[in-house]
Amino acid sequence: MLARCNALMQIILCEGFLYLCQIFHAGAIMTDIQKLRNQIDQIDHQLLVLLAQRQQMVEHIGRLKPAGSQAAVAAPERVRQVLLSRQREAEELGLSPDVALAVWQAMIEAFTALELRVNSNHEMNRK
Repeated sequence: MLARCNALMQIILCEGFLYLCQIFHAGAIMTDIQKLRNQIDQIDHQLLVLLAQRQQMVEHIGRLKPAGSQAAVAAPERVRQVLLSRQREAEELGLSPDVALAVWQAMIEAFTALELRVNSNHEMNRK
């Protein structure tokens, strides 16, 4: 009977230990995930700072281009060159070229729309 009780206690202790290990492991994973998320938040902030700088340049370029010239603002050949260049750079840096392409296409589309507004408003201010 005592041997059976000891065996049962060992099983309970082992299962309890395994349960605690699982809880600890899950907690460690969540801590790691939170640390990584914090790092992503810091990178996102840096990206926002750089995007704000890019916006200032885009607005300035929009004021320099011929007023009301949608073709000058759209600059399809320049867009094509930028997209190809960023895909090559991404690959060299270990970033998926598909991710880079998707991000730059969205960014260029948004900044082109902004530049068109700036260029159009600049045309109205010239009159």
